[in-house]
Amino acid sequence: MSKTPETTGPRKSPGQEDSGGLSLPPLPWLIGAAVVLAVLVGADAVIDFKPHFGVDGIFGFHAAYGLLSGLFVVIVAKIAGIFLKRTDTYYDAD
Repeated sequence: MSKTPETTGPRKSPGQEDSGGLSLPPLPWLIGAAVVLAVLVGADAVIDFKPHFGVDGIFGFHAAYGLLSGLFVVIVAKIAGIFLKRTDTYYDAD
């Protein structure tokens, strides 16, 4: 009696590593994003602009405002997901 190999998932290409279920962007994208962020925040120190509300004249305000706005959207979506999600058996046949 011969044993057949067990398959636990899709086959991997040679040299392909198991990420453990976590998929992160490649390192060049992260470095590129960090460079763009540093240039844009640095431009805030160089470019002279007229603040409209007073508080937006603080150094780095726009970067912090964008970060906090993004976090707020994610938190609201997570909370909404709690109330809007379906049960695991919603699409099962009756």
